[in-house]
Amino acid sequence: AYNDAKYLNGKSGKADLTGKTLEDVPQYISRSGINCTVKNMSVTFYYSAVGGSWSDANNTRASEKNPSVGYVSPYQVLDFAMSYKFLDNYNIRVGINNLTDNKYFTRRTETLVYLGKGVLPGDGRSIYFTLGAKF
Repeated sequence: AYNDAKYLNGKSGKADLTGKTLEDVPQYISRSGINCTVKNMSVTFYYSAVGGSWSDANNTRASEKNPSVGYVSPYQVLDFAMSYKFLDNYNIRVGINNLTDNKYFTRRTETLVYLGKGVLPGDGRSIYFTLGAKF
């Protein structure tokens, strides 16, 4: 999805927001995947891409004085999953989220600091395992 959301006519205190990009609205969000299934085995790759966004209505550039405002950079994440069905009703699945362990942040904040001043990090690489049954 592509988004070019801007204020048509707006004010915040004395600031004129007309023409500014809406805060916390990424320019694009794309999620896609490819799956290959052979008999009881399935392998899937998922790709997510999120465009950049502004953290405040004034589209303020980040500064040392106020790291909670500024641009949130675009990022991409690749996930992987593999599953196997057995005994008609059971399946086992293992997956890796953020396969490449991409370092990114999803928003800015005033209170918590992780990757740098005023940013909240996205999820790092994680591995999961599930066992399922259908009756």
